[in-house]
Amino acid sequence: MRRIFLASMLLLISGTAHAAGTAAPPTGQPQATRIETDQKTGTVRIIVDGREVARFDAKGLHVRDGIEYAGKITDIGTPADYDKAIAAGPKH
Repeated sequence: MRRIFLASMLLLISGTAHAAGTAAPPTGQPQATRIETDQKTGTVRIIVDGREVARFDAKGLHVRDGIEYAGKITDIGTPADYDKAIAAGPKH
């Protein structure tokens, strides 16, 4: 009976430790894949494997390599048209 109890306790403890997952990387080292925001320049950068692959800024979206998509891309006109579309809300 004592062996069963000890074995059950070991399984319970190891299961709880396993469920906790791995520790976060040290704060001093940036992750190889991440999203960075720069409040000073108003830029959002997407970093993959330590290399910037895309950037959003006031001028738009800039992508280092190709873009793949399914569906369609629609030009809604001028920035004023964009502002109207955003103000109108999503289409249902």
